[in-house]
Amino acid sequence: MPVVYIDILFGVNLVLNCILLRAAGLLCKNSPPLWRTILGGAAGAAYAIAVFFPELGILSGLFFKLLASMIIVCIAFPLYSFSDFFKLIFVFYGVSLIFGGLSFALMFLTGWGANFGAVYSNGIFYLDIPVTALLSGAVAFYGLLRLGSRLFRLSLRRGARRKVIVELQGRRAELTALADTGNILVDPISHAPVIVAELDALKELFDLRARLSLSSENLQEGLSEIISRGVRARLIPFSSVGSEDGLMVGFIPDLAAVRDGGAFRPMKPCVIGVYPKPLSADRSYDALYNPN
Repeated sequence: MPVVYIDILFGVNLVLNCILLRAAGLLCKNSPPLWRTILGGAAGAAYAIAVFFPELGILSGLFFKLLASMIIVCIAFPLYSFSDFFKLIFVFYGVSLIFGGLSFALMFLTGWGANFGAVYSNGIFYLDIPVTALLSGAVAFYGLLRLGSRLFRLSLRRGARRKVIVELQGRRAELTALADTGNILVDPISHAPVIVAELDALKELFDLRARLSLSSENLQEGLSEIISRGVRARLIPFSSVGSEDGLMVGFIPDLAAVRDGGAFRPMKPCVIGVYPKPLSADRSYDALYNPN
């Protein structure tokens, strides 16, 4: 009878769970901190160890499997709505089924499973895979996922428009943002991406005095005015046609979210650059963002 090592069982499931969680995150455009992915993967690995023992076979039932997967997703991802939760659960199941199907095909068609002492118990597979092979395969698989995700994002048509909301000190403004892959502007301090927005589109965030200061050619005046109100702001250097060495006031919002289906999904940390003039001649959009 093959010998089952708990550390290998835990390690294999931890790595595979992390890969599946990151894959689900890429497909759902939800990229949590790595520590959350590892914690979720560890929870799944702990469940796999518990289920592997015949005495705990009750845990292999459908109810406990569904409950375990929900707990794993809740640990691994920040969830902002029920739609986020159900989307991640659905995609996580889909990725797991695809990965499992490919693994079964590889195992039975090539005898790969027998080479690594495959053991099956209560729906859990144990493979005594060398650490180097496991890590190499994991890195290669995740690298392909990243490459595929990047190629997909780059295939987005230039000109796609999205609704973006910006919140600051209890106030909210809604923008119509144009996807612009040429917008590579970043904050020189935090290196966060900059969403360039017309001042007029941000009028709900500032009172008249602040708007007049921000529209002034004296950028320091506008910067000082909003900083005095507790807004985290700075000057952002930029280059454009007709202005090779320009500056604009940028501020860090309390929240920036993009419409995803019927709900708004919080964006990664960003800076809102205040542009005093219209960005489009036909006023079809009032902000620019980089879809990548």
